[in-house]
Amino acid sequence: MVGSIGTRLSKSIFFYTCIGCFYPDVIHIVFFKCWISSCRLMQGMCTLTLSATIPVLKPAECIGSLCPPATPAQYGVFFFGLYLIAFGTGGIKPCVSSFGADQFDDTDPKERVKKGSFFNWFYFSINIGCLVSSSLMVYIQDKAGWGLGFGIPALFMGIAIAIFFSGTPLYRFQRPVGSPITRMCQVVVASFHKRNLEVPQDISLLYETQEKHSTIEGTWKLAHSNELKYFSSSFSLPDLLSSVLN
Repeated sequence: MVGSIGTRLSKSIFFYTCIGCFYPDVIHIVFFKCWISSCRLMQGMCTLTLSATIPVLKPAECIGSLCPPATPAQYGVFFFGLYLIAFGTGGIKPCVSSFGADQFDDTDPKERVKKGSFFNWFYFSINIGCLVSSSLMVYIQDKAGWGLGFGIPALFMGIAIAIFFSGTPLYRFQRPVGSPITRMCQVVVASFHKRNLEVPQDISLLYETQEKHSTIEGTWKLAHSNELKYFSSSFSLPDLLSSVLN
């Protein structure tokens, strides 16, 4: 039973993460998606805390080796909290890191260094959290009960949300620029149609504009790479190439 619940929760988190990867780019600003997902995650944590604390929401105490089963209503509250957590986690996982990256300008050497430092501390904090949750929190759950074991993470989640939103006036916000899947498909199709074109040596000719920023408002141009050269032809303009090569 426990293994089945864990499997369902993991699958749900990864499923909602796939949706959360593209949903903010199409409809919402990443910040708003973080806000919605954080609230859902907090609601899920509070629901689990209540289900493990309030007598009517949790199964009766075991008598020796006999443990009364949970009622359908108790199962409903428990799974409702779990799926709220899955929904919230699926929205936060792909959005928080990208929102952090939005705070730095890749064209500025100093900010590029700060961006690398940000991700170092970001993933270091995640690993520390995993260590604490798999050791200290498990000990608390075994010794003090599930109510306190769920309540402490819910409390720290609330503190984290308050700290995150307190910095709202200082954040940089990027506007939604459409689904990346659409642009990826456009590159693949354009590369196939222009497969016979010769790519110019001057990589500046591969860009549709000579400005610093992209023609998509709120974004900047991607630096050229020598990897996956086949797709470079998708950016080649036939009329421009003919004038350069002739």
